[in-house]
Amino acid sequence: REGDTVGVRLRAGACELLHNGEMFHRQEVEGRFRFAVSLRQEGQVVAILDQAPRFTQQDMEEDGQLEMEQDPEHLLLECLGERFPAMELDSAKGYRWFHGGLTTGIEVGPDEKTVTSRATGTCTVFTKETFTAPCWARFRVKVLKLPAVESAKIAVGVVDTEPHGYEAHAVGQEGLQASAGCWLGRKPGIFMIKGRASNLFPSIVEGDIIGIDIKKGKFHLIINGESAFNTNIAGSYRFAVSFFGDNVACEIVDMAIEEEPDEPGGTSARVQGEQDGGDVNMLQVLASLLASHAGGGSAPPPFENRKGFRFWDRLKGVNCDRADKVATCVTSRHQTMVTREVVDASGDVEIWMNVRDMKDKNVGWGLVKEAADKHGRFLIGEEGFRDCVVGAQSLKSGGIVVRHGEILGRAPRVREGDTVG
Repeated sequence: REGDTVGVRLRAGACELLHNGEMFHRQEVEGRFRFAVSLRQEGQVVAILDQAPRFTQQDMEEDGQLEMEQDPEHLLLECLGERFPAMELDSAKGYRWFHGGLTTGIEVGPDEKTVTSRATGTCTVFTKETFTAPCWARFRVKVLKLPAVESAKIAVGVVDTEPHGYEAHAVGQEGLQASAGCWLGRKPGIFMIKGRASNLFPSIVEGDIIGIDIKKGKFHLIINGESAFNTNIAGSYRFAVSFFGDNVACEIVDMAIEEEPDEPGGTSARVQGEQDGGDVNMLQVLASLLASHAGGGSAPPPFENRKGFRFWDRLKGVNCDRADKVATCVTSRHQTMVTREVVDASGDVEIWMNVRDMKDKNVGWGLVKEAADKHGRFLIGEEGFRDCVVGAQSLKSGGIVVRHGEILGRAPRVREGDTVG
């Protein structure tokens, strides 16, 4: 609650999670680690405290309780959410649609290849399979239905491996962060990224085959076998299609990709509108959202009492103040901030952080391995975050101790003004 304090202490080979001066979970650890805090909602703010807070007996008796308003399994789902599948392409199955919670806005066929929009607005579907550029990948869809109205469009592009905003936005819109794509319809199309449009492409009709080739660090728009546009790309993504309007439909066309062609598309490929500046590097800028190696190749700074702990300000989704003490989430996504400083399990050290704004979402804190390289894409405790040693995820209604998606125990509820560590 307001005024609470939480923290993490490393002492004699054990990690202790703390709340208002009391330990609520202890786990033996070995090695070198960074302290970490997870932020998932834009506007969440936490601050490192350079001095350990003082606690009253009332703090420990009243605020250190572990009762919950919800059962642990429900809290696990609410804190960590449903994970998007991250599958490698199986040539026998090809690409398949994953449509998240869009059960009313779209209709996916039983083979997970066809998809039809069933709403008048905008939404995006994406593949279960992911890819990391630079690589060689090919994705195609056949336009099955495209109503003869100007507002009806279909967009093909890429989205982040953890897309947020797909329920009501199209690739390239600001509301669907870390995405880009080509909007196509019965009139000339455009390339969209971060809400900005560029280039013009030919119109399409029902029966056309559109898609993307990823080749040698380039994103190529392919229309009926010809390359119509390209730009740079780097990072990890999913292929995606966006619908504008009701009764727009397409079907995945699986293509053999065993051999990398000399040219994207086909033997008669032509390239139009190749950019040499401006937006050409925008996908790389977006890809930096996924750049998550904490150390960046340099030796971690030692802990100094006069400086205290500092956040490693390397995530685009989180902004830090000049002292790297206050971290503010600016992009709603799963991500974890880690400290610059690395500590050894055999030492005796603790860190405290004040939760200034939660935005009614969970905040996580805990311990990650020194060389954690996926913290920019996961929350503390998520199953895919194998470098997380242990951590807590708490809401205003209760909390859990969690590791690799498994509940280890209960944690106190946390609210604005609380201090964790």
